[in-house]
Amino acid sequence: MIVRSLELENFKRFRSLRLELEQGLNVVKGPNESGKTTLMQALMALLYWKPDSKRQEVKECCSWGAGDGFALSAVFESSGGSWMLAKDFSRHIALLERGGERVRDLSSIDSWIAEQTGLPIEDLYRSTACIGHDDVAMLNGRKKELEDGLQASVTGGKTGISASRVIASMERDRGELEKGTDRPAKKPGPLARKLAQLDALEKEIRELELRVEEQRRNRRREKELKEEAEKLQDELVALERTQESFQERQDLERELAELKERHSDILPLLEAMEKRDSLVRERRERFGELERALRERGDRLELAAARRRNLQESLAQLEEERERLVLPPSTPFEYRMTSQGGQLVPARLTFLRRDGPPTNILPAKFGEERYPLGAALVLGGIAGAFLRPWLAFLMALGAALLVVAVRDRRAREAEARELAAATLEKRAEEIRIELSSLERSEKELIDRIGAASVENFQEIRQSYLNLVEEQRNLENALDRMARGQTREQVESKVRELITSIQVKERLLRERQREGVGPVHDQQARVRSEKLRSRLKEIGDELVRLRVELERGSGEEERLLELEEQKASLAEEVQSLRETVQAYKLAEEWMKEARSAVVRTVKERVQERVGALVAGITGGRYTRVRMDDDFKLYAHSPEKGDEVPVERLSRGTVDQVYLSARLALLESICGERRPPLLLDDPFVTFDRGRIERSLSILRDFAREHQVILFTCSDNYDAAADRVIDLSA
Repeated sequence: MIVRSLELENFKRFRSLRLELEQGLNVVKGPNESGKTTLMQALMALLYWKPDSKRQEVKECCSWGAGDGFALSAVFESSGGSWMLAKDFSRHIALLERGGERVRDLSSIDSWIAEQTGLPIEDLYRSTACIGHDDVAMLNGRKKELEDGLQASVTGGKTGISASRVIASMERDRGELEKGTDRPAKKPGPLARKLAQLDALEKEIRELELRVEEQRRNRRREKELKEEAEKLQDELVALERTQESFQERQDLERELAELKERHSDILPLLEAMEKRDSLVRERRERFGELERALRERGDRLELAAARRRNLQESLAQLEEERERLVLPPSTPFEYRMTSQGGQLVPARLTFLRRDGPPTNILPAKFGEERYPLGAALVLGGIAGAFLRPWLAFLMALGAALLVVAVRDRRAREAEARELAAATLEKRAEEIRIELSSLERSEKELIDRIGAASVENFQEIRQSYLNLVEEQRNLENALDRMARGQTREQVESKVRELITSIQVKERLLRERQREGVGPVHDQQARVRSEKLRSRLKEIGDELVRLRVELERGSGEEERLLELEEQKASLAEEVQSLRETVQAYKLAEEWMKEARSAVVRTVKERVQERVGALVAGITGGRYTRVRMDDDFKLYAHSPEKGDEVPVERLSRGTVDQVYLSARLALLESICGERRPPLLLDDPFVTFDRGRIERSLSILRDFAREHQVILFTCSDNYDAAADRVIDLSA
């Protein structure tokens, strides 16, 4: 692969630059800071950098004040023809073009570069085909890239997929799988996640197992409590039967007492009814025929008797009054005056009785006015005598009037007594006549009734009335007691009561034979209370257990489901662990295989390095060994043994490592010929070794394009093309 031209735009110090190169040895010379290293970096950027990269190195390559990007392009010539590769880092695009064929896909462009150079990555290019004067001896720092290149050279890999990449990919994949298993990670890998899930699942299972075990204990406890409750309930039923038996006994005793009390209460009613019936019979037997006569004539006789008694009382009173009229004049009496025509006159004469109310005898119509007049004159005369002695005659006149008045009154009293006596006698005679008539009427009525006398009639009538009164009172009492019940109803009720009493007494005897007394009832009550309290506790606990069981319902199914998930997850974890183990085994196998391949290639490289070193050193060092870390050892003729190259002189070290790079480049690239970029690699060489090195480069340039960047003019004669940057 030959670079025919290289163009730079806004790349570091070059605003615009175009270089034309030839096949063979190209010398690009210029003083320090003329851009030689910049051109090497530009070629690396064109081949390996992504145009859309935002890393700091890309930003630093942009020319000052040129915006935010740069552009690179080159024309390459290979066995496949001429190709133009361009990358615009400001527009973030790439283009690979040959004739009418254009490729813009970065992956395709990278594959083309790897195919043409045999060096798929920048680090491998810098380890072999890009050699600066400061990093000639920096070989083992890129061990991985060199091993990949050597492995690819043996296996024929052309796309950069090397064993190291496979191993790294497997290590990366295994690392992703194992990420977070040995230490915490923000984004743990599948195995750590699965293990975390498994741990969480196991923790949940353990907690669920505890809850399920608690549920099972709750079920066992529920069963035990139900069995205990059933036994206690049976015992409580028996105790309640005992209490019921005693209660029935008490109820029977109370009901029996109530029935007997009702029987006692109703017996007087029945007895009263019997007595009433007896009175009815007695009334019918004793007064059956006389009852009508007594009803019809008894009232008349009773009225006559009452009238006779009243007349007798009136007659006795008249006799008493008549006797008083003949009493001496000293008998007390009083005048009752009345007003007639404006004058006071006697109205009546009344005797005052010692043993009764006053008796009015006769109206007093004689002049009572003399008494006040006489009294007034006496009083006026007494008063006038003090004033005028001649007025004393008024007192005498008044006294005379009083004397005349007293004499007249006594005369009138005697006249009144005689008149009153005659009046009373007349009234008494009238009463005696009426009494005689009544006695004859009573006799006729008594004879009609059949009584011996009025007294006998009164006795018969009183007996009848007493019997009627007794019957009436009894009927009234029965009305209050029976409340509308007939004797038949009462007798039926009595029979029912007697039957109920007999039944209750029989049941009471049965209960008494059971032997349940107050002591047994009290014991049963105490025990029942304890049982009810315990049953309540059991009920409360059963409610709590049911709540817990309902809350935990489905946990056993959930546990089985989690167990299945755990088994499945454990299988996944085991599968991932087996995958990790398979990765480890594959890594070990790949590493062993790669080591075997690399060792085989290293043997050939060692021979080629020995030949190149011998040519540069003029045969002083002919044998070189490369260990697994690409550390070089040279056989020292003076010591007769190999020594680390680092112990040799700086020039010899650079010469050995330059030979190793060239040998590695030949081995890794094989038939592919990438351009060899050298940045003053001979600054530590003496003149003889520089000439021998140039001779080797001239031979190398027959198959590879060599671009040598230098500050010196010493290489112009050997160059196929010289580019002076200072010009």
